[in-house]
Amino acid sequence: MRLTTFAAAAATAAIMAAGGGTAGAAERLTLVHPFSNALIYTKSCKLMVDKINKAGAGVVEVAVRGGPEAIKTMQQAPAVRDGVVDMSCVPAAFYAATIPENEAISTSNASPAHVRQRRHGDHRPASPEVLQ
Repeated sequence: MRLTTFAAAAATAAIMAAGGGTAGAAERLTLVHPFSNALIYTKSCKLMVDKINKAGAGVVEVAVRGGPEAIKTMQQAPAVRDGVVDMSCVPAAFYAATIPENEAISTSNASPAHVRQRRHGDHRPASPEVLQ
């Protein structure tokens, strides 16, 4: 469920970035992944790509350029920043020096479901029973 939601959000963001798409021509985005094909992180990333391509058929297409053999793992975040590729499935911690706010995701003690339920506006600490 969470991957489907993320895939839909990523496809929507890509479509908006492409100006809504043009009739007959899908916006083509490129993606790299930081780990070997055998790892679950890469399998999840490729599953997300499949879902985006299915949901965005005719509007957006994500092409996987490869993994660390295409762009070294620690060079993928700068490659996205510099426009070499459009997307990467790198963990948020890999962007810590560039986007320190990402550490809030990694270190939060509240689940994404809890944050969504609280509508992002109430920043009081969560009670322990809600975090379980």
